[in-house]
This record gives sequence, structure tokens and C-alpha cells, in this order.
Amino acid sequence: LEELRRGANRVAKWATGLDHLLADTDGVWVFADFLRTEFSEENIQFWLAVEEFKQLPTDEPGEILAAAHRIERLHIGCEAPASINLDGATEREVQRRLSSGQLDVGMFNAAQSQIFNLMRMDSYARFLKSALYKDCLLCELESRPLPTSAAPHRRSNDSLLQSSMPPVRGSPQKAHASRRHQFGSQERMLDVIRPAADSATSNGTNLKKS
Repeated sequence: LEELRRGANRVAKWATGLDHLLADTDGVWVFADFLRTEFSEENIQFWLAVEEFKQLPTDEPGEILAAAHRIERLHIGCEAPASINLDGATEREVQRRLSSGQLDVGMFNAAQSQIFNLMRMDSYARFLKSALYKDCLLCELESRPLPTSAAPHRRSNDSLLQSSMPPVRGSPQKAHASRRHQFGSQERMLDVIRPAADSATSNGTNLKKS
């Protein structure tokens, strides 16, 4: 009963902030569906990719290098197939760190923060006024499944992304056991949401753990 009470009105809580929306697995799926209709799905793809990147083991520099280059090829720069809108300074800093080999799991934090704020101030505001969100509220009220094309792929863990706001660059990165446990589910989610261009990347730059 207590679990049911905690889950009640969770769709309504999506309206209290983008961080609350992204902390809910279903919220991520529904928001990704909405972004797809606006042709801006690359933003949530990048945000999820960085969340996944931050879970990589810090003692595996080769894995971090491959993952970092993969994110760059997919999302950084005007030639990227799923290019995101970063300011010039942030984009140059990412590319500088890649070219100089100064890599760590927090190297995309500033870029992720920019994209989070872009979604929060732009797409998220429209999402809350959309027919899709209103349908979700109605489904919750009537105890029906949410109207999202991703429904067959959703995982049962509603706290998939426990910390949606990216940490400030330079802050300590604590390894939460629960987030490491969730890594596999998040990786499978990203597999579904990734753009078709992802398949064109080389085999040596796969984010998945071997």
C-alpha cells in the first residue's frame, strides 16, 4: 500500500521539474517520444549517453576513450549525425580534451548541463502543454498504460536515473551502487532511443561493456 501511495500522481510530478521527469523511467520514454515529434530527440539521446558514460569504471581508460570518441562522433560538431547545440567554448573544450587525451568520466558534464537547460527552457515547457502529457495524466487517473510507443521496451525500475541534474564540473563523483545496478537497464533504453546513424559508427567505439 505504501508503494502504491508513493507511485500515485507520479505523472503529475513530472510537471514539477525536468529533473523529476528524467528521474522516472516512463518519463524518459514519454519525453523522448515528444522530442521525436519536434525533431530534437538528439538532446535526450546525448543526455542519456552522458549518464551512461559517467558510469564507466575510472580504471578503464581505453573504455573511456572509446566511449568519449563515440559520443563526439554522434553528437559534437555540425557534421555529427545527431548534432546538439552547444556554445563554441564548451564544444572546443570537449574537443581539446579528446585531442590531448585529458579524459575522465566528468568531461561531458558542462555539455550535458547545457543540454539539460536547453530542454528545460524549451522543449520541456511545450511538453507540459502538449496533448501527449495530458493523455498521460488521464491514463494515470484512469489507471491505464501510458500512451508511448516505447511501452514494450520500458523497464520496471522507475528510479533508473536517480540523479538527473548533472554534477558541476570538478565536483566529486561518488559511485552509487544503485546506479551501477541500473546501468544495464539504462544501456538497453539508450539502444532503443539511439538514432539510426548510430549503426554507422565503428565497432571499436561501442559504449557497451564487453
